[in-house]
Amino acid sequence: MQVPRFTLRGLIEGVVSMRLKLASTLLSAIVFAVVIFNSAFAGIFEDAMAAYRGGDFATAMRLLGPLAEQGNAAAQNNLGAMFERGQGVPQNYAEAVKWYRKAAEQGYAGAQDSLGFMYANGHGLPQDYAEAMKWWFKAAGQGNAQAQYNLGVMYDWGAGVPQNYAEAMKWYRKSAEQGNAEAQWRLGVIYEGRPGVPQNYAAAMKWYRKSAEQGNAEAQWRLGVLYERGQGVPQNYAAAMKWYRKSADNGSAWGYYRLGVMYVFGRGVPQNYAAAMKWYRKSADNGFAAAQHNLGVMYERGQGVPQDSAEAVKWYRKAADQGYAKAQHRLGFMYLYGLGAPLDEAEAAKWYRKAAEQGHVGAQYELGRLYAFGKDYVAAVKWYRRAAEQGDAGAQFDLGNMYTEGHGVPRNKAEAAKWYRKAAEYGSIRARYKLALMYYRGEGVPQNHAEAANWYRKAASQGDASAQVNLGYMYAVGEGVPQDYVQAHTWFNLAASHTQQQDLHDKALRSRDIVAAKMTAAQVAEAQELARVCETNYAKHYNYKECNFERSKVSRVEVQPPPAPQNKVASTGPGFFASESGHIVTNAHVVEGCFAVRSSRGGQISKLSVDEQSDLALYIASEKPKAFARLRGEYGARIGEPVVTVGFPLSGLLSSDPIVTTGIISALSGLRNDRRTIQTSRLRQLI
Repeated sequence: MQVPRFTLRGLIEGVVSMRLKLASTLLSAIVFAVVIFNSAFAGIFEDAMAAYRGGDFATAMRLLGPLAEQGNAAAQNNLGAMFERGQGVPQNYAEAVKWYRKAAEQGYAGAQDSLGFMYANGHGLPQDYAEAMKWWFKAAGQGNAQAQYNLGVMYDWGAGVPQNYAEAMKWYRKSAEQGNAEAQWRLGVIYEGRPGVPQNYAAAMKWYRKSAEQGNAEAQWRLGVLYERGQGVPQNYAAAMKWYRKSADNGSAWGYYRLGVMYVFGRGVPQNYAAAMKWYRKSADNGFAAAQHNLGVMYERGQGVPQDSAEAVKWYRKAADQGYAKAQHRLGFMYLYGLGAPLDEAEAAKWYRKAAEQGHVGAQYELGRLYAFGKDYVAAVKWYRRAAEQGDAGAQFDLGNMYTEGHGVPRNKAEAAKWYRKAAEYGSIRARYKLALMYYRGEGVPQNHAEAANWYRKAASQGDASAQVNLGYMYAVGEGVPQDYVQAHTWFNLAASHTQQQDLHDKALRSRDIVAAKMTAAQVAEAQELARVCETNYAKHYNYKECNFERSKVSRVEVQPPPAPQNKVASTGPGFFASESGHIVTNAHVVEGCFAVRSSRGGQISKLSVDEQSDLALYIASEKPKAFARLRGEYGARIGEPVVTVGFPLSGLLSSDPIVTTGIISALSGLRNDRRTIQTSRLRQLI
């Protein structure tokens, strides 16, 4: 451990009193003390000081030497400082220690502090924290602010003594009350939250401000963070920006970094990725790992710069080499998918492991998946468990699967149910479905159809088609819920609309039709209206939570069919404005066989091009849109990315408003490995 040396010791400035007087200056400067000399010594000493200030270190050494040899503590201390600095003589820590010790043994507080520093850092003698503490206690007892600060650091870090934040706080406060800016901001850090010390943001703010107003860059950015988060003070982005800029003006890598964050999220300034890149780069060029990581993210996403995966990998590596877990995780991802680097699973595993061993939950989960794919189930279980114990729902679900299948652990349905439940409580759709199955079958838990229906409903409300089918079945036969054909019909219909699995789609339709045969026309109409209500709720909230509570709002009378239109509508479908000029993109199958295409807004639309092979059509409208969809363009689709489908299914029956469904990209190619198409989950709409 290197004890920070924020206030440097050195030559004596003048002769006025016996009391120690410290003057903090720049790090490359010297701190001067003041003592009494007799008139002869005073003249020599003043000449030494004049020579020192003029840069004539050799003369200063020549004049100070005899004074030191005659036992003058101030001269001894200053000789030590010049030997430590290599001023007028070759740098010599051992000689510095010799002169510091002579002055320290005479009770000279500045030399005691300096001697403690030499012991703490092993300069000129073996490192010895206990001996460093001994000399700092002597100096601190005389009121030496720097020694008090250093004692605070030792207790703060647990170096040479057991870590003790209360004791650190005591010594920081003594130093801070004398105006030591370093002690002031460190005192603020402890108030922000350390074990055994009550959190007090207002007190942290007070001490950060005192230090910041002395120009301390560390305190300035920390003060900015409190303003940004509204801790100890009302949230104020403008004030946060002010202090971040002051810190940056003082060359703080943290100040640069926080400015970058503010520009990324548009806090206190308009969102500006280019400006964010500028500040991240300044911080990254100073070796700040978090900024290097964020710079990599910007290059990976093409924010503020052209998208460049290779450049992203470069910056991720710089941060990863410093041990920054987030960057190690991203670097593993880049190698796993061959983005900006060769596809290399071994290299991906290497970086995931580095991050995982630091406790990065995402890396732990991904490492577990790599081991599972390689059928090393024991290792997979180890990493799944570590991520699961940190609350990662994906890892909890996969750990449940390992217990279900007996992979890497003995098969244990009760343990599987335990982990499925944890994941389900975090909202995992897959875990909720699995847990419902276990309650339905009585596997690992007592059989309980009501509980099965409860978990099916939770998964179904999140759009899981399999859960919707099973919940529909339970309503159809009255298992775990009262028999209700209307609810059964509704859930079967919703399932058919949201699955891309043909067999599940067909099963849902067959089940719906079987139930419909047992229903009156009014009940069928009610079920269809309930499906519309569900879809409306889904479009607003991206879930079906209200489906089972909306029946009272559904009309129980026969729904009359709408009047036949004068012109037959061959098909309907969504189109997206893709330019400010009014270009519209839609699917070729939507306009296939149409003699005329019109907008729901009534505007004129003209065909420009149709590509049936890619199922795309390009039209142009006479109206100019207020906004249009922007194609991302910087990089292609990625597995696991969220996707959205917008459409107008069952036109004339369901809502005339757009209906939105969501899912994820499940594969980057379609049938027969067709790279022009992708596969997605749960995006099929009502037919």
